[in-house]
Amino acid sequence: MRVLCLREDLVDGLQLSLPFSAQRGSLPILGGVFLDAKENSLSLKTTDLNTFFSTALSCDIEREGKCVVSARLLLDILKDMEEERIAMEVEENLLSVEGISSRFQLHTMPWEDFPAEPEKGEPLVDDIPAETLARSLEKVSRAASRDEKRPVLTGIYLEVKEDGITLVSTDSYRLSLMTVTDGFNVMRNGNYIIPSQISQGVNRLAQKNQKFHVYGGEAGSYLTLVSGENAIKVRLIEGKFPKYEQFIPKETEKETLVDRKRILSALRRVTHVGSTVRIELEEDRMRLSTLSKDVGEAWEEVPVEYKGEGITIAFNGKFLEDGISSVEGERVYIGLTEPLKPAIIKEEGSDAFLYLVMPVRL
Repeated sequence: MRVLCLREDLVDGLQLSLPFSAQRGSLPILGGVFLDAKENSLSLKTTDLNTFFSTALSCDIEREGKCVVSARLLLDILKDMEEERIAMEVEENLLSVEGISSRFQLHTMPWEDFPAEPEKGEPLVDDIPAETLARSLEKVSRAASRDEKRPVLTGIYLEVKEDGITLVSTDSYRLSLMTVTDGFNVMRNGNYIIPSQISQGVNRLAQKNQKFHVYGGEAGSYLTLVSGENAIKVRLIEGKFPKYEQFIPKETEKETLVDRKRILSALRRVTHVGSTVRIELEEDRMRLSTLSKDVGEAWEEVPVEYKGEGITIAFNGKFLEDGISSVEGERVYIGLTEPLKPAIIKEEGSDAFLYLVMPVRL
């Protein structure tokens, strides 16, 4: 293998690829990048066995070939080189990386040992805007569990129907739901549970691409997201997602509209003192307070539009902040019923995004 590439293109490709490789404590080849030079393209592939990522760069291919080399090491070297164009050549088990005045030789790993990539599957969703998908996954992923003992709850439930896509996550203490209906074509219905961490990779690709195409088989174990020359194949989480609809209150007796930026800044200040935030609502004001035996106490009042009888209720401050910060628009709607029943958070005048959070017993 011998290729000539722009250093900047190689760095960009490796920066996209590296997060999908395995890091410490795994097989060395899972920390590698598979380089495959053929025709006029150099493809880069990485995997941690749960996710496969691939991208391709335009290069001058003088001799076709394949190799696997440490992704982190190659990226670090290329980032510190100053040359505009780089030559890479494989001879036996060494990859030479050459600039005008520098040369590095890196040991390669047998490319035959690199894990085989799964099939792409059948078309599922066509032309979904990259920004829409990335924003939806990022919002919903905040409510996913971090407890590996319940793997289903660590994922995002993806429900694809003719009238749109619903994304849901929950850790049993809160629930996040996003519905997307416009700007794409649904080719086939399906239900999938994908790891919540995929939102980070999708967000990186969304900064460089405008559309995603989604593929998946009915009995397949992977879901594939394709955008331009980039593809993410993510292993699905097995299991049955909870029937989330039964947890969402049909109606709320007490309704609040509050300025989003104002309540967020108040929440952040109050939670410097304590993690549990007590909320007292009446007429046109909301009082947020907290008490910590080790730190002290704090309170702050925020003006609101409130409809209903007065109520005192408490929440985990971080959970409440996650929900409010996920809402778009200037004002946030908060719906309540009783002190021990969940609150609903959403944007004023929109049901596209809904966040449910359980209260804390006072």
